[in-house]
This record gives sequence, C-alpha cells and structure tokens, in this order.
Amino acid sequence: MRYYDLINQFLLMIVMMFFIFICLCAAATTAVVLMLKKNNERHRQQLADYEQHLPVLTVDLNALPIDTEDQLTESEPAFNSKPETVITAPATLAATHWKDQVRSFRDAGSYEEAIVAADPAWPQWLYYEQVAITIRAAVREHKKGAPAQTEYWLANLYKVAAQASLVHDKPHSPDSDPQEPLSSREQLNNVELPYAGIGVDKLRLLTKTDKKQMQELWGDPNQHVTAFEWLQQQN
Repeated sequence: MRYYDLINQFLLMIVMMFFIFICLCAAATTAVVLMLKKNNERHRQQLADYEQHLPVLTVDLNALPIDTEDQLTESEPAFNSKPETVITAPATLAATHWKDQVRSFRDAGSYEEAIVAADPAWPQWLYYEQVAITIRAAVREHKKGAPAQTEYWLANLYKVAAQASLVHDKPHSPDSDPQEPLSSREQLNNVELPYAGIGVDKLRLLTKTDKKQMQELWGDPNQHVTAFEWLQQQN
C-alpha cells in the first residue's frame, strides 16, 4: 500500500510541475506579444513622424534675426571655415532610392554629395537623421588629422540639428497663434540659430558624443532650449 502511495505522490508531483511549466510558458508568450505590440506601435509612430509635412512655424519670420557674416563672433561655430564648394545634384548613380544613394556616396567619402542626395526627403525627420549620420562620418574621418575641417563639420551638424528642432519640435504653449508659415529652405537657412543661445541638450538629433565634442570646441552655451523656444525669446 505504501508503494502505491509513493507512486501517487510522484505522479502528483509530475502533474504539478507540468502545470507550472504551462503557466510559465503562457506568461512568457503574453510578455512577448505585449513587447511586439509595443514595438509595432512605436514603429508606426516613427513612420508617421518621418512622413509628416513641414509644420507651421508660429513665429514671424520677418522679425527674426538674420545670420550674416558680420554677425559671426569668435564664440560661434565656424560654419564658413571651409572654402565653399558648389555642389551639383548627384548624377553618377542609377535611379535608386534616395537612402541608397546617400549610403553609396557616404561610403565613398563623398559627404557633400551624400547630403545633396538626401534632398528629396526634406523636410522629413528621416532627412535630418541621414544628414547627421553623414556628417558624423565626415567628423570621424577628419578628427585626428584635420581639426579645422572637423570643426567645420561639427558646426554644420549643429546647424542641421537646430534646424531639425525648429521644423519638428512643437511649441509647448497651446495658446501660440500660427503666423507666417516657413515655406522654403531658403527661409530656414536665413534664420539665425546660435550655439550660445540654443545650446545642445534640447536638440534631439544630437548624440551624447556630438554634444561633448561641441562643448569641448565652443565652451558651455548660455542656456539649453529648443530652437523654437529661443526664437520666442527674441520676440
């Protein structure tokens, strides 16, 4: 009789272990499903951000400070430290997706051409991401042997990040009244976005390495705000 009791206990233990195993499997499956769902929603949101059109800029462009050579100071990034080169639209690649063209030029070290190849995607956030990746590659190439060109590319990276902030970062105040829309890249390029006034911490496009390199070159800015917040301060 005792022998049968031992067998029954053993079988009961096996059933309990099997039940626990089934519960663990169900919990793991639920966790995986929830994670995949969350990642899918995040991916859909990113795609929506990438495909969005240029938003209305709620500031009066006519009242904004214009970036001219006379206004540059020694404390500002040297955007024009490299001789200006006339860049024509890439014509050496077959008709492929613009991202493939950007990658091909970037891998070949043709950074200016890679930036021009990204033009079809402007003003999407994806455009700014690809341009930033290209500029970082240029910074890495020149970092050891060409400090002047390194600063030139970092200054352009900062300008791209500030413009991306101006285009894509929405104002915090719901009471802002839209005024003149920012309708062209020429208008965007004419808006002064100084390093000292905007800083780096609120520019989403910049990485920690980008920020560290910029602060080592140009020192600490006066504040850290989005480009839109800085423009609001000028009114």
